[in-house]
Amino acid sequence: MIGKTSVELGVIVQHAAQAEVAEQLRQQGRIRNVELQVRRKDGVLLDGVFSGEVIQSQGKHYFLTVIVDLTERKRAERALKEKNEEIDRYFSLSLRVLAGGVAHEFNNLLGGILAYAEFADLDVPSDSPARDSLAEIRSAAERAAVLTRQLQAYAGRAPFVLERLSLSATIEQMKPLLMASVPKTRRLVFDLDPELLLIKADAQQIRQVIANLVINASETLGNRASADGIAGTIQLRTWSQPCDARYFECQGITEPPLDGTYVVLEIGDDGPGMTDDTRAQIFDPFFSTKLGGRGLGLAAVHGIVEGHRGGISVDSAVGAGTRFRVHLPPAEVSMIPSSRGSLL
Repeated sequence: MIGKTSVELGVIVQHAAQAEVAEQLRQQGRIRNVELQVRRKDGVLLDGVFSGEVIQSQGKHYFLTVIVDLTERKRAERALKEKNEEIDRYFSLSLRVLAGGVAHEFNNLLGGILAYAEFADLDVPSDSPARDSLAEIRSAAERAAVLTRQLQAYAGRAPFVLERLSLSATIEQMKPLLMASVPKTRRLVFDLDPELLLIKADAQQIRQVIANLVINASETLGNRASADGIAGTIQLRTWSQPCDARYFECQGITEPPLDGTYVVLEIGDDGPGMTDDTRAQIFDPFFSTKLGGRGLGLAAVHGIVEGHRGGISVDSAVGAGTRFRVHLPPAEVSMIPSSRGSLL
């Protein structure tokens, strides 16, 4: 081993890290506290903090290194992260079961309230002041029914009426509605695959997903405006692509669907983006970054997508905008169990 370089010995596992260390040594003659994965002489991989310095002795140059072994700490951190993710999944499932049960019972009560309000309206004279009160009762019950449907969507228990439809065609039909639902200071850009695979889905719920994501993107852009009066751009794209467990993991989808070809809808904006903390909570029920925000919008979107055996991810960083990707299985393609193979 004497006389061989660390590259020849394969001490540093990652080639990019090896190059970074070499470049830093050339420029500064030392490195400090660089986290690396190194290979022990018996071949075992270790996580460690790497420090080193070029020293001179008897007219020769040597590289003195110190590696602090972090393997056990990293292993403990990974185990803690996995445990926390398991707890989060259990909590999310429990909350959805509760939300679904509450929504079901509440919906039954609302049906009675609306029915009796209609009966009372028939019995009350047309000039009675009670009619205004009855109208308020119906209006409040209808608003509560919207919230109930959002809870059912979040819980994945909303009633489905499945049909074969094209996501691109659905967006084309919604263009006038989408343009009317956002201020004129927003530029909507469409890049839709005209030959997109069909999906089997509830058209009303898919329209709700599209509208919620577009409105969310619009609200993210705020009141800023450029010289041409445009506050920002919202882009809607559709395409099909193969997806596997590794892809879904990279997309941050913690409960990945089955492997296979998926229809993808991406709705992105060039707004201010999100912090990591905000991105981690974005699908939580009643979480909102807006004062007086509705809170259930993205949680309902998440529930609808999962109810259609799909997955949704978000990619965002401060100053870099936000992109939501919805992955839905096509009507004609069979899904297969997840494997360790990668399509990346």
